Amino acid sequence: MRFNKKQIITTVTAVALATGIGSAAITANAANSQSPGHSQHVVSEHQTKGSATVSMKDAIAKAKKEANGTVTGLELDKEDGQLAYEIDIQGTTHSYEVIINADNGDMIKVEKDQLDDDLPADVKTKINLIDAAGIASEKVNSPVTDIELDQYKGALTFEAEEQHNGKVTEIKVDANSGEIVSLHTKPKDEDDD
Repeated sequence: MRFNKKQIITTVTAVALATGIGSAAITANAANSQSPGHSQHVVSEHQTKGSATVSMKDAIAKAKKEANGTVTGLELDKEDGQLAYEIDIQGTTHSYEVIINADNGDMIKVEKDQLDDDLPADVKTKINLIDAAGIASEKVNSPVTDIELDQYKGALTFEAEEQHNGKVTEIKVDANSGEIVSLHTKPKDEDDD
């Protein structure tokens, strides 16, 4: 079942108000989406006050100005008490974590590191991170809390997590076909924070 953007926004708003989550619901279309019908939402796993005012699309665009490469991970989380996007980018020679303030779009920091050993240098996928998050959230009819590109059974997949009612659902989306290749739910433990 596919949901349009208005249905997703209405559902996320209703769930947030009904459950008291009340924050960090973001809906955005990908800037360079190859599947324009997909939209997605990501919710911080922390119950925060207020919502992100900077769109995921804008945060990714700002991060890509600081680090050239493919966006391989995104999480909306608290950084030094501020709601922030933690955006992972894999380049040809280094990987980067770019942290963008979700309220005003300011750069908090950029960390340069060695390439991720699990991913090829300058990795390319047919499905982008935002579309994969949309596919995952549509599958479980709930916002994801984070998403990252990884290897699964020899193939590139986006691994998304959705958390509620003391459980974590992991959804793996093939990074080239957009198909769900794995979905399982387990009780949430301390390692899932």
